[in-house]
Amino acid sequence: MGKKEENTPFICVIYSQHVRALENESYRNHCPFCLGSIHVDNSPSDRNSTCNGVMVACRLNYNGKKGWQIIHRCQRCGVEKTNKIAEGSPT
Repeated sequence: MGKKEENTPFICVIYSQHVRALENESYRNHCPFCLGSIHVDNSPSDRNSTCNGVMVACRLNYNGKKGWQIIHRCQRCGVEKTNKIAEGSPT
């Protein structure tokens, strides 16, 4: 699945907030309100995980090349994943 197909609006599974698609040629895999996500990848963008657990933001990290990153922990299986913070308006 390409980034264009991934850049779609969604409803946050944690707070039920409507999240708009980004308009800056990027995409968002987390809610800008609570930073939560869903465990759908085994490797970045592969969509091969069958867990589908709620990923909560457990800490932030700054990477000199990638900028701010969210570290998510899956509430179902415990795996931790790092994701670049999506830039753009949260509304």
